[in-house]
Amino acid sequence: MHRAQEDSTGLAIDPARWHIDPVRTSTWLPVALGLAAAIASGACGNPAGQSIDGATIFSANCAVCHGEHGKPTEAMVARIAVRDLTAPEFRKRVTPALVETQVRAGSQNHLMPSFVTVLKDDQIHAVAAFVASPAFLAPALK
Repeated sequence: MHRAQEDSTGLAIDPARWHIDPVRTSTWLPVALGLAAAIASGACGNPAGQSIDGATIFSANCAVCHGEHGKPTEAMVARIAVRDLTAPEFRKRVTPALVETQVRAGSQNHLMPSFVTVLKDDQIHAVAAFVASPAFLAPALK
């Protein structure tokens, strides 16, 4: 049986329940809370407006964590385990359905929120199709 410990902020942490044991709460918690607050307030909300262009939607809603061309910074990977959408192993298995499921449900570690309250169905379809398409990698190759 694991006992909960306190981190430097005084929050109780049960190491058996956290998905990212090596990353301390004090490191990623402010980033995750800031991102969640920005999404909830609409700050990163839908600057894409009514757009159904996948690239525009990605830029407005996804690039803040995943990077402009799908490759997140090392800091984002370390802090909140952001997926590199350009990684060969991901590109081999990516489909619009896989991306759509992730956008709708959020991540299993709950650090990526669901975007169903931010994006409309046609926008989710558009960004999923864009991320799964070869065109997604094209800007990174330039």
